[in-house]
Amino acid sequence: MSKKFIISLFTVLFLGLTLVSAADLSGLTISPSPATIIGLPGENKAVTVQFTNNGGTTLTNLVISKVDLIGQNPTNLHKILLSQINVNPTSFTLNNGQQQNVAISLIIPTGLNADTYKGTFSIGDGVNSKNFDVLVTIQPQQNFEILTFTETTPLVISGQEDSSVSGTFSVRNTGSSVLTFDQTTSYDIGGLDLSDTKRTITLSFPSTFTVAPGETKGVVINANVPANIDIDTYDGILKVISGSIQKSFKLEIKIHPELCKDGVIGDFSIDIDQPDSGDEFAPGETIDIQVNVGNDFDKNIKDIVVKAFLYDVDEDDKVEEVESDPEDIDEGDDKDFDLSLEVPEDITADDEFILFVKGFEDGNEDEHCAESQVSVDIQREKHDVIIPKNGVQVQPTTTVRQGESFDVSVKALNVGESDEDGVTVKINIPELGISETSPQPFDLEDGESDDNEQIVRFSNLKVPNDAKIKTYSIEATVTFDDGDATNTGFGEVTVIEGEQSVVTEPIDVLNVQSATETTTNTFDVRAILTNDLEESVVYTVEGSASWANLVNPQIISLREGESKPIQFTFVGKEGLEAGSYSGNLIVKDNKGTIVESDSFTVAATGVKKDTTGITGFTVFEGISGSTVLFVIGDIVLVIIAIFFIKMIFSSGKRKRDNMMMPPPGKIEKVKL
Repeated sequence: MSKKFIISLFTVLFLGLTLVSAADLSGLTISPSPATIIGLPGENKAVTVQFTNNGGTTLTNLVISKVDLIGQNPTNLHKILLSQINVNPTSFTLNNGQQQNVAISLIIPTGLNADTYKGTFSIGDGVNSKNFDVLVTIQPQQNFEILTFTETTPLVISGQEDSSVSGTFSVRNTGSSVLTFDQTTSYDIGGLDLSDTKRTITLSFPSTFTVAPGETKGVVINANVPANIDIDTYDGILKVISGSIQKSFKLEIKIHPELCKDGVIGDFSIDIDQPDSGDEFAPGETIDIQVNVGNDFDKNIKDIVVKAFLYDVDEDDKVEEVESDPEDIDEGDDKDFDLSLEVPEDITADDEFILFVKGFEDGNEDEHCAESQVSVDIQREKHDVIIPKNGVQVQPTTTVRQGESFDVSVKALNVGESDEDGVTVKINIPELGISETSPQPFDLEDGESDDNEQIVRFSNLKVPNDAKIKTYSIEATVTFDDGDATNTGFGEVTVIEGEQSVVTEPIDVLNVQSATETTTNTFDVRAILTNDLEESVVYTVEGSASWANLVNPQIISLREGESKPIQFTFVGKEGLEAGSYSGNLIVKDNKGTIVESDSFTVAATGVKKDTTGITGFTVFEGISGSTVLFVIGDIVLVIIAIFFIKMIFSSGKRKRDNMMMPPPGKIEKVKL
């Protein structure tokens, strides 16, 4: 059989199989044809298409294929994507005479031109197919949306009096018809309050423009702010209209203070080199400001002053201000001015802040004045406890004689976002040999709270008799964030020559007199409490000891200079063993600030330990029974080990002896 014959045979068989498996779709009817959907943008529409098999045979694995729908208007370049069209079901089998309903649906897209969009779908089994048209008619509709801004999310425009400022919002055409906006009829400002009763901000809008379906365009609002208008926020609802459609949003125009009284004038140039726009600062932090002022005038100018202030736009408030010393600038020259502005600790963080700077000729601002501004962010750190400026104070005065004592108070202020627990303060004056830490940690609420500060007092700090006469720096350190973070602050104390007379020792507010065990596990602690102030005072005295049960605090009122004995009874915790134990008595004033503390030590008889062992083994006295058994066991094991070692050595010796001697009765022959 030839090769050509075999190939021809297989070709015939293949074509035969193909003809057998291909479906005859001539008897398949589709209704309606075309399948038509009509609606407005955004509507959910559907059409049911009925497929009927009148061909006499079963049609298997029929699959519907969809395509994009193309706009029929030649100027319309848009289309409805096939991914936006749903077909259910997409595949099925039809027996002879059977019908199948198929739903074709879509949400009519927004932003497309009003038009009829056409596409030719097909149904088939992969070999044969039959086409049918799908038409979607989008009806004319006017509609648009304003992006980003709403009646609760305003468009904010900021500027100063006697200036022109602007802001931009965007409109998007979500309908199917072209929209027209014009400056006379499309903007209703009746809902805006733009006047301070004497002066009014005027608004202007762009000339007529159109927005096609699906298109987005920006609209610029220009605001003309008159001179001397009140510093305030002017706001309200702005309505935007096109045809019969109206949308609205909130507009705010915030006017901040005027810088140069007569506006920018003269031949100055001013640049803010530091900080940069958007730089972040925390409450209590210092903003280092560097400004360059250039003299472009044709002669030297004297007494140039730079003034800067931090302005809270949300509160319409100037929160802090700083001014430089006068400087002279030669013709054609420039000069850097360095200023430092401290952000207030009680500032409202997260508001909008602007740093305004102006340079002017002192006493002649109406001839030479320049201005500039930069936005800065004031943000609270998550954890931030500071010792603010002037937070380290010496009492009663900052001047202390040799040999005398003084007090130091330190203000710890939480300016962070989080509450802080376990805060401590330490002061250090190394040259005077002074290093003290607050006796008890304390808690501070977050920076927005009214209970976010604590004043810690360090009393009776002694100046050595031989201290050098000079001013000493006091370093105060606050530790927070569970001990992971610290900040420092500084103060000063000046030591002067001491008086020749005997220095009177300061009075101790609290003086522990005795601490004794009265009965087993009960301890009596006695002390003297003295008011060293020149006024009556109420003290709270607390007892603190980890080895004893809680002792209730005592509240004691003392007149000026009065002393009273106090007594605390400490009851040791169950199981307290014999030994020496320490505790503290702590004195607080009516604000909860620790005034003084004093420690005490007690000797406790304690609970006797169980010294019983195994009866008859006094050598193991003081060792527990289980321990004695282990010791005896060890001794027995040692004896057994010695016994076996002895057996092994004895056995080895006998074996060697036997090897050296001949067996009994055996005589060896000796060859001569």
